[in-house]
Amino acid sequence: MKTIISIAFLTLCTTTFSQTINQSYNSATEFSSNNKQSIKVTGNRLKINTKIIYNALPNGYHITYTYTSISSSIEALEDETTIKRDAILKSIKKLNIKPSDVIVDVIGLDPIFSLNSDSFNVNIPTGFKSTHNITFNIEGIETVDQLSKICFKNNIYDIIDIVPYINSSKIIEDSLSRKAIEVLNQKKKLAKEIGYSITDGKPSFEKTRNTIFPSERYLKSFIQNTSLYRHHISQNSTINYNRRVEIDAYYNLDLRDADFVFNSKEVKPVIQFIYEINYGFIKRDREEEARLKELRIEERKTKKNIFILDKNGKMKEVTF
Repeated sequence: MKTIISIAFLTLCTTTFSQTINQSYNSATEFSSNNKQSIKVTGNRLKINTKIIYNALPNGYHITYTYTSISSSIEALEDETTIKRDAILKSIKKLNIKPSDVIVDVIGLDPIFSLNSDSFNVNIPTGFKSTHNITFNIEGIETVDQLSKICFKNNIYDIIDIVPYINSSKIIEDSLSRKAIEVLNQKKKLAKEIGYSITDGKPSFEKTRNTIFPSERYLKSFIQNTSLYRHHISQNSTINYNRRVEIDAYYNLDLRDADFVFNSKEVKPVIQFIYEINYGFIKRDREEEARLKELRIEERKTKKNIFILDKNGKMKEVTF
């Protein structure tokens, strides 16, 4: 019974530790705090923050795989690459991927030397190793699964990256700026209704823009389980079961403090365009200006005039 209680406590501690890692990660990112001030008035200063987000579906994706080949000669490596490329181009026709949307790059070519040199003590390569990147231009993210299966059949297993792209962001930028100005004017109206008059002062503003790709929204953390109870093996026994799982399949959109979000219901991974306008206004304090003016006049009235004698014996006023 004590063993079971100890195992349960250990499992709880492990789970709590994993959750702590996730919380620490989230706290370290820009998305941890949504307690931001949209409208702030301090004395005669007004600050208004406006944030608009556009969730844009990519026009396509560049997905890159990599593989390594070893052969006795460079010619054999070239033949192997040609055979592999032709097989892939034949298979991807059913995915409507054109040959022009496939690029094969040689990123490494290294000789392989044997441990024994020849009779002249000269090391001659006994083989060669080449590393290739294959990049595909695809339209939809749903194609990745089928494309990966084709690559697996041709002994290509590693994905380097999937990079989404947009052909033109002009329409997105125009939509963001128009909406940001609309929301800003609404907040100015609210400030006036509360009692702050945006007249007779000096305005200022700052526009910021940021673009976040899906890969930047994936959480990275680890689950560690150092002991796992297995009652079906032997009663009241434990076995060590080391497990390390990287979580990189969670996509979190930052929508909490936005004033407006375009395509907020989109469930596919999107490119987020974040558009902010920080508006400020400093209202003139006429009463304070009048008080300072009177103070300067009084200082001039009470100002002492200092005279000195010059070398000719004449009085001369000293100015500072």
